Amino acid sequence: MNLQDCPSEAGDFRAQQCSAYNDVKYQGHFYEWVPVYGDSGSPCALKCQALGKPLTVELAPKVLDGTRCNAKSLDMCISGVCQVLHDACGVKIHETLFGFKRYNLFAVLLGSAEYGL
Repeated sequence: MNLQDCPSEAGDFRAQQCSAYNDVKYQGHFYEWVPVYGDSGSPCALKCQALGKPLTVELAPKVLDGTRCNAKSLDMCISGVCQVLHDACGVKIHETLFGFKRYNLFAVLLGSAEYGL
């Protein structure tokens, strides 16, 4: 079971996904993309804003599995759906237990080889 913090240089997972589009032209231009948080209607879509511009775009219909649904909880997007994480007893895992450190909790909870355990 791995409950180690992600390396600090790993950065924000959603930001990494947005920045992957920095080298892709959007409407004929290159932009530096930063993540947009707080879309309660589609928390698992990859929405990014062009840095310094009033341009916000959905660059992908879903983020990669394991991306947090929002910055204020540990709930994760799996297959484009926000999944509430629970511990082995069925109690919702709150961010107060772990602070805002990123853990591979989904893998820990499932104990699945598919998720690296």
